[in-house]
Amino acid sequence: MTKRVEVVSAAGRIPQLLRRAFTLLRCGRPGPVLLEVSPEVMNEEVAGETVEYVPVRGAPRCRQ
Repeated sequence: MTKRVEVVSAAGRIPQLLRRAFTLLRCGRPGPVLLEVSPEVMNEEVAGETVEYVPVRGAPRCRQ
């Protein structure tokens, strides 16, 4: 059982989906979040700058 399952359809969406996954991990009831990455996406090159993760400040309560 997981709180959420996301399928990574493009390598460029990985930072956005990771932010969402970590937010879900911190909010609400405890439980795992699954990001499914296909071999095709793992072999994709990401164009652009390196993305640095910056955690957001905790909200008084999280919305789902």
